[in-house]
Amino acid sequence: MARAGSKRPFNENRFHYNWRFFWDYGNSELGNQGVHMLDIALWGIQKMRGAEKCLPKRISGQSGIYWLDDAKEVPDTQVINFDYGDFMLNWELRSFNGKNAIEGTQAGTGFYGTEGALIVDGGGWRVESVKGEPGPKSGRAPFLHEKNFLECMKSRQRPNSDIEIGRLSTTLCHLGNITHHLKRDVRFDPDAENFPGDREANALLTKSYRDTYPMPRV
Repeated sequence: MARAGSKRPFNENRFHYNWRFFWDYGNSELGNQGVHMLDIALWGIQKMRGAEKCLPKRISGQSGIYWLDDAKEVPDTQVINFDYGDFMLNWELRSFNGKNAIEGTQAGTGFYGTEGALIVDGGGWRVESVKGEPGPKSGRAPFLHEKNFLECMKSRQRPNSDIEIGRLSTTLCHLGNITHHLKRDVRFDPDAENFPGDREANALLTKSYRDTYPMPRV
């Protein structure tokens, strides 16, 4: 489970937040806050399956504007299910709702197994048994991505937050948004990274770029 609630971690007087609410400029809260929670979920998935097998086979869900019907285009309420065949990854968004926080956190990631649960958020992580008994826990991560990135520029080592991990986390967000745009389930080939036989869904894997700003080919 990965979810986000009400969270605006910066000075709104300096930065204009609402540009994210329009498809021309942003990828909704799923691509804004959600990518961070789904990134944590992928750490666990990659431990189980490896980086080559960490994308889902089917994506479904519901989303819409249910909280405030204003000028925004992106959903403010969303539930997306990523089906891997042998387990399910769920994303839930309840915009600007500070009540009834799941697992006591407004924005975090939960791993649920047969013996207990691991909850991860900006404050650290903790483990609980299936009976609710507390287990190991820790505060914030002992490293900073910025510092680690600069160190890896010198050592030439792979950073903690490698670009391929970020690409895969972002892919999950795009898959969820494609489901939102199509208003239906989609089946995904995690090896080819496309939608077999689904021209409508495949057309949304990229954007139509203006002639003066083409996507470079590499």
